[in-house]
Formats: sequence, structure tokens, C-alpha cells
Amino acid sequence: MPAAKTPACIWLMGLPGAGKTTLARALKPILAERTGAAVLLDGDELRSGLCSGLGFEKEDRLENIRRCSEVAKLVLNSDCSVVASCITPYNMQRELIRNTLAGFNISFVYLSASLEVCEQRDPKGLYRKFREQGPYPLTGKGDPFELPTQPVLTIDTGNLSIEQSIDAILEYCLPF
Repeated sequence: MPAAKTPACIWLMGLPGAGKTTLARALKPILAERTGAAVLLDGDELRSGLCSGLGFEKEDRLENIRRCSEVAKLVLNSDCSVVASCITPYNMQRELIRNTLAGFNISFVYLSASLEVCEQRDPKGLYRKFREQGPYPLTGKGDPFELPTQPVLTIDTGNLSIEQSIDAILEYCLPF
């Protein structure tokens, strides 16, 4: 009988447009192959369902991440791995995740693309909306993004390809 595979959680965080969803989608099948099964928890998708009643004020952002980390815990308890793709702008959120997922294999990966790169990509039109409609709580513009104090890995997605970024995640977060 083959040895049981240990579930893992890779938590991708960074500014809007840093490449979180793109990397998460590419990483999910690899994580599933290495650990048995994987689930993608994307911040935007969670906001359209489980977290649809939440806004973008600090308290709502905290609740959004609390819910995501609780779902991640349920998934990990079911022996499935998790790729979470959420902005996660505050260090207090990261500590909450760390506490919620204590005892599990979790790796925080900070995607450090510059604000200029993120604005050029602007896949959801958030930066354009910010410029055209005036200030609202957009992370990196109207709302802060606190630099992570304890990421396992920092990846500059403005200078690395998707493949290079995935290789770095696999090397540092999933050496098994």
C-alpha cells in the first residue's frame, strides 16, 4: 500500500493584479498530484458566494479571511490540500490564518509585483475604476497592504514567468 500523502496549504497573497489567481490555477493540479487532492480557494470567488455580504472595510476584510481560513481548515481536515489565492493585506489576518491552521503544513507566499506592474495588468479593471471613480478601499491605493513579516517565499511576479514562479513554489513549499 502506498504511503499516505500529507495535505498542504499554499497561501498566495499580494496586491490585486500580482498574479495570485493565475498561479493558483497553475499550481492546483500539481499540488493535487503530489498530495492526493487539492481545492482552490480564490478570494474573488468566495466574495461572490460565501462572503457576498461583506464589503471592503477593514472589519469585513478580516471576516472574509477568517471565513476562508475556516474553509481551508475543513478541506485540510478532509485530507485535501488547499491553494488559497487572497489579497490578505494585513499581518493580523496572516496571524489569524496561522492560528486557525496550526498543526497543518502551511506556506505563505508573497507575490511582490510592483504597484506599476499590477496597474498595467489590471485584469479586473480595479485600478482603472479607482482612477475614474475616485478613491475607494482598493488595496495598494486607498487601503494599505502591509508587507508580510514571515512569508516562506517572496516571488516578484513582475520579473518571473508563471513557470519560474511555480518552480520556486514547488522548491521551497513542496520539497516532497
